Amino acid sequence: MSENKKLTRHAQRVAVFEFVFERCFRENESPSDIYIAEAAERGLDGYPYIRDAFLAVEENAAGSDELIKKYAVGWKFDRISTTAKAVLRLAIWELTHSDVPPKVAINEAVEISKEYASQEEAAFVNGILNRFARDNGLLGEAPGEKQ
Repeated sequence: MSENKKLTRHAQRVAVFEFVFERCFRENESPSDIYIAEAAERGLDGYPYIRDAFLAVEENAAGSDELIKKYAVGWKFDRISTTAKAVLRLAIWELTHSDVPPKVAINEAVEISKEYASQEEAAFVNGILNRFARDNGLLGEAPGEKQ
């Protein structure tokens, strides 16, 4: 990759997911410290979206976890994989605090789940996010459109 090549938004989103995932194992470190160390090492410190999204996801993690508990019907929170929690935290933040279209946020979360976990986990993530989005009016239908 040339030095001038910019990361796609998908690649940046994957990096945010990786930071959120990493944070799950480094709970005694501040998100800022994790970002500073990891971004510099991985050459990602020139992407404000990655920094801003990661810090915002972490700032909203407790609220996101409550939503995950609410929408993961039949699942105990501690039984949900770390991968799914990280993907869901990022997607919920995008759905509630960003200008990313809801269908894009959900699709990206499903794709990241497929890449880092399994088809079954992707279906689990998809189900939670779709229920959340429908319940909160985020997947409005266009006139004449059926979902």
